[in-house]
Amino acid sequence: MSATYNASDWEVSGYMDGGVGAGIAGGYWTFIFRSRAANYAGLYGFAGGGLGFGGRGGSVSLPEFGGEAAHYSYTRIDCNRIFSANDLDGCYGRLTTAGAGAGAGYGLCSISAVNMGGSLFSSQDVNGPGFTAGASAMTTMGIWARITVLSFSMT
Repeated sequence: MSATYNASDWEVSGYMDGGVGAGIAGGYWTFIFRSRAANYAGLYGFAGGGLGFGGRGGSVSLPEFGGEAAHYSYTRIDCNRIFSANDLDGCYGRLTTAGAGAGAGYGLCSISAVNMGGSLFSSQDVNGPGFTAGASAMTTMGIWARITVLSFSMT
């Protein structure tokens, strides 16, 4: 695995989010980023604060079922420039999310990341069904941080 390899084939999966109040919003979200070219997969967190309304418990995207094992669904990232896993670690970003559900629901999520070299990706949709309770909408500004390196797999 190479955290320093600059790639343009990044994919992202899943997120969990926190609660929202009237006006002030914030939370912590987790995403898996992977790249075949970099032979890399990592779990990243985004912590942010901003504006929003409503309230919702944690949300987890559902895996895709098929083949021999269940796996998370991934969305290809439209990169504004090639970047490495290390480039994403410590980036500033924006996360906008909205969703509703009682047990099962659907969430909309858009993510962006930028560092001193410029924008890595902007307004990348990471939408999907999930498990949640409540309804909310928010826009936050925050920081991306690598939590751990994962075993690489394209399944």
